[in-house]
Amino acid sequence: MKRNVISEINNGLQTAFLDCNTDSNLAYRPQFITNDYKCGIKVLTHIENQLMHCDEFSISVAFISRSGFVELSETLKELERRGIKGRILTTDYLHFSDPYALDRLAVLKNVELKMYHVDDAGVGFHTKGYLFKESGIYRIIIGSSNMTQTALSTNMEWNTQLVSTEQGEMAQAIVKEFEMLWSDDASYTYEEFSEVYRKEYKRKKQIDKLVREQQKIALQEDIIDYDAYKLKPNKMQEEFICSVHDLIERGAKKALLISATGTGKTYASAFAMRNEKPKKTLFIVHRELIARQALKSYKKVFGSTKKLALLSGNSKEYDADILFATMSMMAKTETLERYKVDEFDWICIDEVHRAGSESYQKIMNYFQPDFWLGMTASPERTDGFDIFNLFDHNIAYEIRLQHALKEDLLCPFHYFGITDIEIDGETVDDKTDLRNFSYLVSDTRVRYILEQANYFGHR
Repeated sequence: MKRNVISEINNGLQTAFLDCNTDSNLAYRPQFITNDYKCGIKVLTHIENQLMHCDEFSISVAFISRSGFVELSETLKELERRGIKGRILTTDYLHFSDPYALDRLAVLKNVELKMYHVDDAGVGFHTKGYLFKESGIYRIIIGSSNMTQTALSTNMEWNTQLVSTEQGEMAQAIVKEFEMLWSDDASYTYEEFSEVYRKEYKRKKQIDKLVREQQKIALQEDIIDYDAYKLKPNKMQEEFICSVHDLIERGAKKALLISATGTGKTYASAFAMRNEKPKKTLFIVHRELIARQALKSYKKVFGSTKKLALLSGNSKEYDADILFATMSMMAKTETLERYKVDEFDWICIDEVHRAGSESYQKIMNYFQPDFWLGMTASPERTDGFDIFNLFDHNIAYEIRLQHALKEDLLCPFHYFGITDIEIDGETVDDKTDLRNFSYLVSDTRVRYILEQANYFGHR
């Protein structure tokens, strides 16, 4: 290392950290780098300058947008022409990085591109670092700027540019960290990650669009429901919505949602319907109470954009964009004959494990919708009827109880087995005969059960 370079770095440190009046060469001086559009100052300018003078470069950023690539595209193309090698590491975190930008980077012959998978690593990825090496000197920009147009040009960003020899402790630590991430098993090459990531990115855009629509629908109501405004699909529902979309694109006519009770099957079906936009839908349930609950949930998702109605023993509404009907009412011949066989674009059957019964089969044999959706927590039946075959073995999504608990979709719980009470020397349980049936609902037994619940239960 030439002595005058060491001297320049020392002078730069003096100016940056000891006395701002000390003369030094700006090229060797640590700097605070931000965007100030009023003064025409951009982080982009500093990065472009270092790229044009370096012998090699390494970049590690959480996000890369299309506009960010465009900002640097001419400079990167010039480096390709000159054969300046570079490595760029990004991440699938939040599925933010634009596949278009990644595709353009990947075709540059001088650039090697990798993506760090946060799920594989089990940790987040928020790095924003630009490393440039020239003649044994590192110039490193670290701070808050991702490779996006706003971060590079307009946002309030705080970054520091360090200048160091290869022997400098700070530079060695940063380079070591980059190399560790670059060679990590969670870092995949473009060829390894591009196809999967493109699909995940597309799904993320689908869900983002649904959330924006949800907020817009809620705001259009005369009385704004805050819960409806904040409503968005959970993890299970996101996967289900995208899976249904993929199945329909492949020409499927039926699909099953197998999901533990309480994970949100009704909302999942509502979001999926809004995503696919069928003109007319029939939602079949076993009991009127469940139909009313489902209608209430759908109201939060669709607001006033769709007419919702209930057809049951106590409600005789036959026409709606989304009709909620009890199985017993819909299975009546006179009810079925009110509708054309292709009246509904979508038909959703809740608790579809019951679909082997004569009444359900009568409904399914009559209608010919574009798409059948069945929902249940327990598709397996003891009578041998094959629910899976009924829905062409198309499982749009499956999440059983243990998985739902692991994903925090349900509250964890504990089972406590307690002995039942004795009354007049007889144990009162489910084997109590009719002669002493009153013991099962006696005040003594009820008090006993409440005492046990209070003792073992969480407060």
